[in-house]
Amino acid sequence: QPATHPQPPTQQIQWQVDGEDAPINVINKILSGLSNLKGHLLIDPAKSVELGLDKPTHKVEVTLESGEVKSFSAIKDKEKDYFYLKTPATDIIYQLRKNQIEQIFKKKEELLGTTQ
Repeated sequence: QPATHPQPPTQQIQWQVDGEDAPINVINKILSGLSNLKGHLLIDPAKSVELGLDKPTHKVEVTLESGEVKSFSAIKDKEKDYFYLKTPATDIIYQLRKNQIEQIFKKKEELLGTTQ
């Protein structure tokens, strides 16, 4: 008997950025940027408010097929080329280089290649 291989799901996954359909190449860039995030310094969680993470300027939310939401928020250091990042799942604060965050946070029009 020949080996059988599982068939790919027939349901098409629809990706969106801020409620607008997004092509897979855009999603791949975002996912690549997210997977490459690496904190180079851990910051004392007690400094969360002092750093401004109680009012973040950047936020990523990914809603999984199950409805579960994964997220993080970030804010830029006012004096240095760093961002501070925190997830709701933990109190740990990560310091990341600015260019890592800037790869992910672009204007929607720039990401999708549209103009308004």
